[in-house]
Amino acid sequence: MTGKKCIKCCCCREIKPLTEFCHRKAATDGYTGQCKSCDKAKREVDSDKIKARRIKYNKTHSEQNRKYSEEYRKKNPNHAEEYRLKNKEKIKDSSIKYRAENYEKIEVRQKKYRDVNKQKIRIASGKYYKQNRAKIRDQSLFREYGLEKGRYEEMLIEQNNVCAICGLAETATVSKKSAQLKMLAIDHDHETGKVRGLLCRRCNKAIGLLREDLGIFASAISYLQNNNLRTRRTA
Repeated sequence: MTGKKCIKCCCCREIKPLTEFCHRKAATDGYTGQCKSCDKAKREVDSDKIKARRIKYNKTHSEQNRKYSEEYRKKNPNHAEEYRLKNKEKIKDSSIKYRAENYEKIEVRQKKYRDVNKQKIRIASGKYYKQNRAKIRDQSLFREYGLEKGRYEEMLIEQNNVCAICGLAETATVSKKSAQLKMLAIDHDHETGKVRGLLCRRCNKAIGLLREDLGIFASAISYLQNNNLRTRRTA
C-alpha cells in the first residue's frame, strides 16, 4: 500500500482523502478506484440490476454457501461469540449509528413483520416470559424504580415479608383463577422517585387515594376517632 493521503476518484475525478474510499485488498494501493459517494450513487441507479443479480447468485450458490457455512461453524464453533466479546464497543456503536440513520426503514420493517407474524410473536413472547420471569422482573424494577438486582428481596427480609404500614402479608392474588399472591407493591415518592418501602395493595392504594397528604391523613384519623367515640357513647 502506498503512503498517499488522497486519491483521485475515477468517476467524479475529484481528489479526496482516503477515508472517502473503501478498502480493497486486490488493488495496488489498497483502495477502490471510485469514492464512496460515486459508488453509492451508482448502486442507487443500478439497484434493480444489482438486486436481480443477487437473487440469481443466491439461487445458484445458496446450497454451496450453506454447506460452506455449516462446515465453517463446525470448525470454528466459538468464532461468532469470540468476535462479539472482542468488539463489543464497535458493534454497539455500529448498531446505534445504523438505527439512527435508518429509523423509519427499521420501523416499517418491524411493523410489517409484526403484522404477518402476530401468532408466532405471541407464542414466542409467552415462552420467553415463562423462562425468564425473574430476569424480566429485575429489569422492570431497575427501569421503573432504579432498584439493583436482589434489592427487592433484601427489602422483603428487612420488612419480614409484610406491609410496612399494616404489618400484614399480601392477600391479593395475581388473578381470580390463580392462588398465587402478588408481590408487595413498591411505594415511592412521585416527585423525587425515591423508593420508600414495600406495601400491600390496599395500603398502597389508600395512600394514593388520600393524595399522600399528611393533613388529609390527620383529618381521616380524627374523623374515625370521633365516630368511634360516639359509637361507644351510644352503645
